[in-house]
Amino acid sequence: MRKTLPTMAAVLVSAAIAFGQEEEPKYLVWEADSAHSDSFYRDGLLMLLVEHEDVEVGTTIQRYTWRLWTDSYLVNVVIRNNSDRRLDVNPQEIRLVDREKLRYVQHQNIDEMVEDQAKFDTISENAADHILSEVLLRTTLFPDESIQGSVWYRHDGKQLSIQIPVHGLILEFPFVFTD
Repeated sequence: MRKTLPTMAAVLVSAAIAFGQEEEPKYLVWEADSAHSDSFYRDGLLMLLVEHEDVEVGTTIQRYTWRLWTDSYLVNVVIRNNSDRRLDVNPQEIRLVDREKLRYVQHQNIDEMVEDQAKFDTISENAADHILSEVLLRTTLFPDESIQGSVWYRHDGKQLSIQIPVHGLILEFPFVFTD
């Protein structure tokens, strides 16, 4: 039985490719002291930066604990397109991965989160307006354009990775939280 499992997996991957589904994605993982990676502090948060094919992608992650949304994460993303081609940015494709439980975490609708907090007076109107103004929007970046915004997740993990697709490659940013 064990000998047939790798063969069966190869058949399934071959069939998926034959029917027009994409190959397994390739990853570029942020690594300290790597030529494609950098890090620095921005507004007191660790910013991890990866450059690939003249596209720079930076991200921070901030942990929140609110009365209604315990263990929430605000992921801030900065994308600068220095390439000579367009780049589609879709916040729905940005993933938060729990590396301990090996699963993806679905992003949350920030409008709903702010509405829930406002109902119970756990967020001020100014704070709600600020959060809503920082949402990462779906767009196309042309050469020499950039965008910045946030994506919100509810989760209780401590070892997380942010995955952001860029030009057929998934850039991965590992973060670890300690209490």
